[in-house]
Amino acid sequence: MRKNVCAYARVSTKEDLQLNSLDNQVGVYVEEIIANSNYNFIGIYADWGKSGTSTHARDEFNEMIEAARNGFIDLILVKSISRFSRNTVDSLSLVNELRNLGVEILFENDNISSFDLSIDMMLSIMSAFAEEEARQISENIKWSHRRRMREGKYTIATKQMLGFTRDENDNLIIDEDEAEIIRLIYKLYLDGYGIARIGRHLESEGYKTVTGNTNWTNGTIVNILENEKYKGDATLQKTFTPDFKSNRSKENTGELPMYKVFDTHPAIIDDETFDKVRELRRVKSIKYKGKKSKYRSRSEYTSFLTCYYCGKNFNYKTNKNASEYGEKHFACSSNLREKVCKADMVSLSVLEPSLLKLINLVIKQKRNFSKDIEELMLKNEKYIYVKNSYEHLNAKVQELEEKLKELKNDSNSFNEALKGQLKAELKELLIERSKYYKLLATSYNIEAFIKRKRALLEKFNEPIEDVNEFPFRELFSGVTVLSPSEVVFHLGFIDHNIEKEPYLESAVPYIFRRGKKTFTFYLVV
Repeated sequence: MRKNVCAYARVSTKEDLQLNSLDNQVGVYVEEIIANSNYNFIGIYADWGKSGTSTHARDEFNEMIEAARNGFIDLILVKSISRFSRNTVDSLSLVNELRNLGVEILFENDNISSFDLSIDMMLSIMSAFAEEEARQISENIKWSHRRRMREGKYTIATKQMLGFTRDENDNLIIDEDEAEIIRLIYKLYLDGYGIARIGRHLESEGYKTVTGNTNWTNGTIVNILENEKYKGDATLQKTFTPDFKSNRSKENTGELPMYKVFDTHPAIIDDETFDKVRELRRVKSIKYKGKKSKYRSRSEYTSFLTCYYCGKNFNYKTNKNASEYGEKHFACSSNLREKVCKADMVSLSVLEPSLLKLINLVIKQKRNFSKDIEELMLKNEKYIYVKNSYEHLNAKVQELEEKLKELKNDSNSFNEALKGQLKAELKELLIERSKYYKLLATSYNIEAFIKRKRALLEKFNEPIEDVNEFPFRELFSGVTVLSPSEVVFHLGFIDHNIEKEPYLESAVPYIFRRGKKTFTFYLVV
C-alpha cells in the first residue's frame, strides 16, 4: 500500500537567496516524492521567513502536524533536524508523538528515521546543537544591532508605517499622498476631535491605513500621534526580545538603554505641532485619570460578539439608569460615543440566560447534536466544493497514472515524448490536488471537528447553572449579532461571511421567550 507522503521546508530569513533556497527545496521534494512509486504525493508544507526556535508562528508546520494527527500523513520528509526544529523540547516531543501515531519523519541530510528508537539520544544531541547555534546567531544579531544603536545608526522600516517610502537609492522619503493623512490626523486632534471621532472621520472619507483597509482603530491613531518619527527623530530600542526561543518582542521599560537620534530623516510634522499634540494628550490624561470608566470589560466575551452591519466587535457597557435590558449590555464599538452604526445593543440579561439554555440543550442532546452538526457540515457548500474538487482531480491523477503504466515498457521515441508530457501533466495535477487534500485533512476535516466537540461535551453530563462553568468559547467560535433579538452562534467549522452567504437557510433556530419578548438564536457550523 502506498504511503501518504509530504515534505516540510523552511527558511528563516527573507533575503532573495533564501527565498530561492525555499523554491529549490520545494521543487526537489515534489520531484522526489512523485518519482517514488511507493509514495502518494499529498503536498509540500513550507514556511518562509520563520524561525525554527519555536513552532508558534509556523503556520504551515502546525497545519502539517494537525494533518498528521488526523491520520492523513504516513511519512514526512525534511532536509534536516534543524529545519524541523531548533528547539530540543519541541523536536523530541513532536517526534515521539508522531511516532506513536505511526507517522515517520525522515531527516534526509542526517540520514535518520524517527522510527529508529536508537536515535533518540542522537536527536537530542543534534537538536541541542541546533538550538545552541540559533542562540549564538540571535545573540550576535542583538549585539550588532545594539552597537549600531549606540553609534546612532538606524534603519527605519517603512512597511508598517504610513507616510514614508524609499527612493531608488533606498533613501527614506515622504510619500505625500500618505503624509496628507498624517497631517490631517494631527490637525483634527488639535481642532478638538477625540481619537474615536478621528477614526470615524477617516473611515467616512475612505482613507486607507498602511495595511490598505479603511478600518481605523483607536490604537492606530494613537500610535501615529505619539510616534516621534513623524517629526524626523527616532528612539532606538523601544522593544527587545528577551527569549530567542519565543522570538516575541517586549516593551523596553528600563531593562535596556534607549537611544534618541535627532533629524534622522525628513519630517512630516513640525516640532511645534508635535509638541502641542503631546501636551494636549498629557493634559487629557490628567483630566481623565482616576475617573471610573463607565465601560467595563467582560473578558469571557471579549472579541466574541461581532456586528453584522460594520464587522466590528461588541463591547461590554453598563448604564445604571437604564432598564433591566439596558443596564448591562453589549454595544457595537462604532457606537460607544455616538450612534454611527445601525446596530442596536444586546442585553446581557438576554444573552447570558439564552446562552445558558442553549448550552444545556446541547449537553442534554449531545449525541443527537453530534449527528445534527455532521449533517449540516456535509451540506456545507464550501465543504462540498473542496471535496468534489479533490475527487475530480484524484480521478484525473489515477487516469494519468494508468496511462503511464501502460507506456512503462515502451521505449520508442514517440512514447518517450508522450511519457514526458504525461509526467509533466501529472506533476501539475498532483500539486493542485494537494491543495484540496490539505484542506480536507485540517480545516475541512469533519471527523476531527466533531471529535473535538464531542470530547468537550463528554465532560458534562448534568445541566450547568452558570455559563462560566462551561468553556463556551471552545464550543462556539464566535457570535454575529443581527439584532437585539436575533443572534447567530458559530461552531467554527468554516469561516462564514454573513453579508455574502445566505447560510441562515441551513441554520438551526432556537427560540427563547423572556416575558412577552421572543429571542431567536441561530446555530451554524
